[in-house]
Amino acid sequence: MKFDLKSTKFKLALRYIICIVLMHISISPVAAQPSTNTAPSTLTVVMDDNYPPYIQLNPDGTLDGYLVDIWKLWQAKTGVKVNLVAVDWFKVQQLMAEGKADVIDTIFKTQERQKNWIFPQLTRRYPPPSTLISVLTEYMT
Repeated sequence: MKFDLKSTKFKLALRYIICIVLMHISISPVAAQPSTNTAPSTLTVVMDDNYPPYIQLNPDGTLDGYLVDIWKLWQAKTGVKVNLVAVDWFKVQQLMAEGKADVIDTIFKTQERQKNWIFPQLTRRYPPPSTLISVLTEYMT
């Protein structure tokens, strides 16, 4: 697979990925701490292990899905290693609460979750994740 780094589709896809990552990082306990102006060397991303086609745990224990591909691309473009951890939803929330994860992917904002985590105040409406997947799929094929 070859990427044209100057194409409009690639730039659009990368912007969507960056927006999603920034939204997710903003709910992290790390976001409440003062900035040290240094990028982390590793980002631990937790997510549900059964949310196809976005993420699924294969019988052999490997992860598969759109989110795996998106995080691999983000890792390649930023140089920040991504440690994907896919477990049951209860464990996802527990790992985040214990400070063992930096980002929860595939989380939706609810009143109950707002009691425990900080969600970003969006100033723009972004297309739903399915639009991002469509753009990436079209570009990568």
